[in-house]
Amino acid sequence: MQNKKVYDYLAQVYFGKKETRQKDVVFKFLLSANLVLLVVLLFLFFNPPARFFLTAFRKSLEPAGSYFEVRDNNFPISFEYDFLQGSPDILTLNIDLPEVNVASFNAMRVTLKGQEGLSAEGIVGVEIKNVYNEKDFVYIYGVSSEWQQFDIPLDKFKNIADLSRIDSIAFKIERWNAPKEKGVFYIDKVVFLKKGGQV
Repeated sequence: MQNKKVYDYLAQVYFGKKETRQKDVVFKFLLSANLVLLVVLLFLFFNPPARFFLTAFRKSLEPAGSYFEVRDNNFPISFEYDFLQGSPDILTLNIDLPEVNVASFNAMRVTLKGQEGLSAEGIVGVEIKNVYNEKDFVYIYGVSSEWQQFDIPLDKFKNIADLSRIDSIAFKIERWNAPKEKGVFYIDKVVFLKKGGQV
């Protein structure tokens, strides 16, 4: 009987320690796996070449037809500026896109106007950017207080090598180009057009 108690005690001590060691091993494994995952995510987030590699496998939107209209629930957009209140010298209004392929399109048509009393002296910059952070902008001249359509050839954006993955459009107002120190421009429609395409 005494021997049985001794065996029971030894078994409890031995197997209890073994179970504790197994729990320690599982805990250490899970901790290591989480640390590795965290390091990988941080690497992908802060490493531009890695992000470039990942974005290469994403598929962009392929518009069908002769034109692609940018949809925004806020159109017409009111782009107000006031350089009298210590604003930056360049104000930017961004419109995010769902990563669209416009490589087969020829032009971007922008419909806009300026504030009342503006007689064709308004200047607005338009910038497009792709997922690789290539971007370029051109100026639209002759903006008045009447709605006008301005067609911008896409080959004017010379610093963008890849138009197949455009993800944003931005409008810019610059202090030195603004017709007045304070005012507003209205943007009603942005459309990408193929040659001969009609909206």
